[in-house]
Amino acid sequence: MHGSTIRRKEQWEADYVADKERIYDRVWGFDGEGNAMTVVEHIRKIRAKLLDAGCEPYIETVWGCGYKWKK
Repeated sequence: MHGSTIRRKEQWEADYVADKERIYDRVWGFDGEGNAMTVVEHIRKIRAKLLDAGCEPYIETVWGCGYKWKK
């Protein structure tokens, strides 16, 4: 991705709307020491990396629900 690296925890796949809690549980597990707000920060970082690489931020916020991939 044009020299940018996306860490493993910043990668997730969903062809549906995934809420922050579900994303957190799938990435960090139920025993993670953070909370769902961690997801918000990681989504922000992913979007910034995509923009830095000259790409569109392909992650769409679905207000009140969570996130989904833009098509």
